[in-house]
Amino acid sequence: MKGWRLKVLRVLTKTVKFIFIVFCFFLLSLCFIDWSLPGSVVSPLIARQLPPRLVLNVDRLCFGFRNGVTVENLRLYDRERRDATTPLVSVEKLSVDPLSRRVRVVAPKYTRLHDGYYEPGNLERNARVEATFPSIPRFHLQVEQTDILGVVADRLYADVEVTPSRASFDNILLVWPDADRHMTLEGFCTIDLGRQQVLGEVKGLTTQRHIRPLLVALDVPVSLPYFDGFTEVTEPVPACCRWDVNLVNSDFDLDLDIKPTLGAYNAV
Repeated sequence: MKGWRLKVLRVLTKTVKFIFIVFCFFLLSLCFIDWSLPGSVVSPLIARQLPPRLVLNVDRLCFGFRNGVTVENLRLYDRERRDATTPLVSVEKLSVDPLSRRVRVVAPKYTRLHDGYYEPGNLERNARVEATFPSIPRFHLQVEQTDILGVVADRLYADVEVTPSRASFDNILLVWPDADRHMTLEGFCTIDLGRQQVLGEVKGLTTQRHIRPLLVALDVPVSLPYFDGFTEVTEPVPACCRWDVNLVNSDFDLDLDIKPTLGAYNAV
């Protein structure tokens, strides 16, 4: 009986050593190559953390010490939307480098607010957003080729810090895609779950063609005739945009101040 136990112990010891050696080789391999998991494995794991109404699909997840973690072709769907087959949010590539504390997002797309916003009477929700953020120390965010509510930018940079109740985006720098001139907006944005508020401001230089799609996406048709009345404005114009969003009912105040110069208004 004692000899049988010794044999079992030897087998277990060898097995543990073998698993440990394989694990060490695996960690070493992460320094030279990136391992990947298919979306069919990754999507269900992430979906467990989401509300039932949301569906998340990704094509692939790659990880390694050289390049960190990369998620390819992320799409988030809302089952309760009128067009549930169109992604609520999509991202071509999301990369996280924990060593340098940098996050890179490529081609994020969010073109439409919730359906109730566009209904007659602006049917808003009326409930607190009961959620908490993960605690994330300060990191640098780089976003490329954005399409957010009609705002198409070449680059967007920010320093981000996240606590359970608040996400702060400081030192925001938005770079417009114009090749013939350099135009940027600078500012900040905070998402405060305690106050149920999103507050932000950006200011700098822009053109009318960059701002008009935002007014269309926000469904503010009354502003378009006045906005389009400015013609022959060939130079960048000073602009300032402030927003204050109530997360309880999605109501928001938007203060957009654009000062076209060296042009005409209604052909005058």
